[in-house]
Amino acid sequence: HMVKNFLKWIPYTLTDKIRAKRIEIATQLLDFLSSASEQTLNRIMTQDEIWLYLNNPIRSMWTVPEKEAPVNVNQNIGAKKYMISVIWSRTGTKSVTMLPCNQKFNKEFFKTKVLGDYARKYRTQGKYFHCDNARPHLVDEEFDRLKMIRLNHPPYSPDISPSDYFLFGYLRFKLEGFYFKNEKELLSEVKSILSSISSNEYKKAM
Repeated sequence: HMVKNFLKWIPYTLTDKIRAKRIEIATQLLDFLSSASEQTLNRIMTQDEIWLYLNNPIRSMWTVPEKEAPVNVNQNIGAKKYMISVIWSRTGTKSVTMLPCNQKFNKEFFKTKVLGDYARKYRTQGKYFHCDNARPHLVDEEFDRLKMIRLNHPPYSPDISPSDYFLFGYLRFKLEGFYFKNEKELLSEVKSILSSISSNEYKKAM
């Protein structure tokens, strides 16, 4: 009379100190968002990165009960994949940047390309910027130079990162069944999918 449960994967065992910090910063964010005006909310940008493959086989499909399940081949360790960074807000996608082959995603790339591409398109002064605590994102001097206000993010908290709990899952789902010849085709389709999301969905997620 037992049932099989799959174990839940967690990235880190949280200490009491980390738990307390998570609650503290999450409460600060909630207080800020709850009291912010519509104009202020529209000035909040959020950013994160995702690895995407050139080949994206379908993971599930509807079949008749008698039909045998189709075969699906897992991605192997050598499968071509590319990192894509997305900056977006309640009003939609603002910037999409692909990490070139053989390039490391480090502080320099984050400053010059990710933040740089955004700064070349939009005014940065007075904007709020939300990202997680990955080491390449720790460029406070660049945020100061751009006159952007960085919002704190609780440690080990992908569950309150809008890209993690909304955007990237949707993006992976929409890419199922697509097979791309190169990174340009992949980037083009990613931009097309992101631009097709309604402003209401972006607003609701944020």
